Amino acid sequence: MLHESGARAASRPTILVVEDNYLTAVTLCEMIRNCGFAVAGPVARLDHSLDLIDRRIVDGALIDINLGGTDSYPLCTVLHERRVPFALVTAYSASKIPAAFRAVPLISKPVDPHFIKSALEAFGTASAGRSAQVPLTNGVLDTLDPDDHAWLSPLMEPIMLEVGHSLERRGMMPTHLVFPTRGVVALTAAAGGHGVEAGLVGREGMTGFAGIMGTGSSAFEATVHVKGAGLRMPMRALLAELPSHGRLHHQLLAAACDFVRQVAETTLTSAKATVEERVARWLLMMCDRLEEDEVVQTHAGIAKALGVRRAGVTVALHILEGKHAILSDRKRVRITDRSALRIVAGPFYAGPPGGSGDK
Repeated sequence: MLHESGARAASRPTILVVEDNYLTAVTLCEMIRNCGFAVAGPVARLDHSLDLIDRRIVDGALIDINLGGTDSYPLCTVLHERRVPFALVTAYSASKIPAAFRAVPLISKPVDPHFIKSALEAFGTASAGRSAQVPLTNGVLDTLDPDDHAWLSPLMEPIMLEVGHSLERRGMMPTHLVFPTRGVVALTAAAGGHGVEAGLVGREGMTGFAGIMGTGSSAFEATVHVKGAGLRMPMRALLAELPSHGRLHHQLLAAACDFVRQVAETTLTSAKATVEERVARWLLMMCDRLEEDEVVQTHAGIAKALGVRRAGVTVALHILEGKHAILSDRKRVRITDRSALRIVAGPFYAGPPGGSGDK
């Protein structure tokens, strides 16, 4: 085995390497360390990998599928159950991956260091360690037929979503279809130097749907609002083949329509709701997509998102605190009573994405 200094490795997220080719294993370990992570392994056998994760906590894994003639899928199943993110590093085509693992990032051999770096960052372990572990899934991709998912997989690559990064520009055709797996993207209607959020997209949805809908150009500015990760595919490559995949096209259009519905709800809210109701709705929607009860945002940032005066947001937050629905300071808001906040938002809040009810 290739070992690392215990003192140094203990302070960094640990990535398990499961690979039966020695040279490939050495290369992967070097790439992982160059990205600032620690290494567990490498191990070359399925039983050894299962034994290792029973003895040691890992924050992610890079896994070869074929280990000397034995499939590594039992290990993948255990990691999925333990909510440990992983990527498959293999020469197999996406069509040979079982349906249960087709949403998992696939890194082709020979390995490109850029894809390894993106996959490691997408694990979400660099800053939060074990607390950040969630399966790398997206609601749109999860609903696709296995055959459609297999066709899309070779086109997809993992990406990091950095705050302020532009995913699409108003008046231009989106270059990629992006499926967030973590973080929040704000789609803003902008004109004449003014803008207001039309909707939010987290791991329930996608961006770039102007291409899917055939409009030719986007009506929004899509900007990363909360740092995260995702999967993306080139729009041109997708559109060239989409006419022959009718079922897939229908499902992607359905996802686009879900966002159009959100825009309609936002329009009604902006026209009829009080600032207090709008702030309550926005906080609920953000927390739904973050899957936690705290939003890191200033009063000025919330005001900009809603297109209202900062003073109005400050007053609204004080009112919500008086109702014991939230706690806030200058840079963050924490929901303390979700039910109370929903009462304030009233009919303007449609519920969590997918209609799953309260968390």
